[in-house]
Amino acid sequence: MLAISVEFLLVFAATGHSGESWPQFRGPDGQGHSDATDLPADWDNPENILWKTSIPGRGWSSPVVMDGQVWLTTALETEGSAELRKRQLEGDTFADSKDVVQSVSLHAIGIDLHTGTVLHDLVLVDIDEPVPIHSLNSYASPTPVLAPERLYCDFGRMGTFCVDVNRGEVVWHQQLQQIHSVGPGSSPLLVDGLLILTCDGLVEQFVAALDTATGEMVWRTSRPPMSGDDGELHKAFSTPILVGSAAGQQLFVPGAQWAAAYEPRTGKEIWRMQHGEGFSLVPRPVAAGGIVYMYTGFAGKGLLAIRIDGHGVVTDSHVVWNQNGVASMRPSPLLINGRIYTVTESGVASCVNAETSEIVWRKRLGGNFSASLLFAANQIYACSEEGVVTVFQTGDEYQELEKHYLEERIMASPAVVGESILLRTGDYLYRIGRAS
Repeated sequence: MLAISVEFLLVFAATGHSGESWPQFRGPDGQGHSDATDLPADWDNPENILWKTSIPGRGWSSPVVMDGQVWLTTALETEGSAELRKRQLEGDTFADSKDVVQSVSLHAIGIDLHTGTVLHDLVLVDIDEPVPIHSLNSYASPTPVLAPERLYCDFGRMGTFCVDVNRGEVVWHQQLQQIHSVGPGSSPLLVDGLLILTCDGLVEQFVAALDTATGEMVWRTSRPPMSGDDGELHKAFSTPILVGSAAGQQLFVPGAQWAAAYEPRTGKEIWRMQHGEGFSLVPRPVAAGGIVYMYTGFAGKGLLAIRIDGHGVVTDSHVVWNQNGVASMRPSPLLINGRIYTVTESGVASCVNAETSEIVWRKRLGGNFSASLLFAANQIYACSEEGVVTVFQTGDEYQELEKHYLEERIMASPAVVGESILLRTGDYLYRIGRAS
């Protein structure tokens, strides 16, 4: 079984792993783990639906929770005309897969955790004729991140906003120029007073850190050079994670063709690894025991395990293994007790031995998946786009425990607070827990 390093445990603890807080994409540790031990199995019991709150617009950001408030972002769209669609998509190779809108209003919504009452519906910005996005995406897909009294929302080229969660007011606004092609996707990360943004677009690829107090740029580091002239093959949408080594904390950021680690305070590159021709990476990596595990995107090599103790270019020295038999393009995996659990966008779940890369089992769940896997109450939750939540046991044999049918579209990853699940669908935010 894979050992977990002391350094990694220190980083894990520093995130504030608490059952009453889910402050960022994939929770306190950024890897989809919850402290919950007693989640309800009966979702058909109306008493276990603690509340259900209507969410306007379209947005695939996940809910975040702190100090009794739940926050998420959404986008209210006005349908675009045929003339606008023709003008914006003329010559676009991927025109058939894109949405065009006349205008979009980006909102941050704050909800009382205990009652489901909307406390704040804050308009952050209104944009006329925003750039087209992929039909599977939304203008509000990146998950915001919470700190005491502050919410940080990022919408890629449409802006980054700091919100006072008590007053429901924008504190500052910053805008970094990016060209996404299919819309925003990377979620921000907070590290010691810095807001980390991954900006891997078609023309430029860089990682930036903003001062959380002012929004001013603290550092900006260009990504390794890309091969080829097609910018579509240079973009990526993964969310970074903070990992630990004997030398201290590292900011690990996957990207197209390359993955790299940086010093969080300065942005100085520590090491880089060329993983091939993979691009449009979406899943957030997982890590333990001085090893980080990442998917390599479209045209990529599948799942890689990389040691994080290197310096410089480590392509030929620090790749522990490459498993090309599992390849997730959207959902992020789980790492639990030396096993990596994953589900592909087409609904195939797998368990991989994290030490050897052996595929332990594989099971077709059915449906399509964008939401990342959740580990809570010693079981795994997999939420399909068709609104089916499959719950299965960890271990070296697949064992299904429950299936729940919400019959509503699920694109956002679930969150957990206390002994309850927060689940966002196309139209609602649910809090599901045991009735007291």
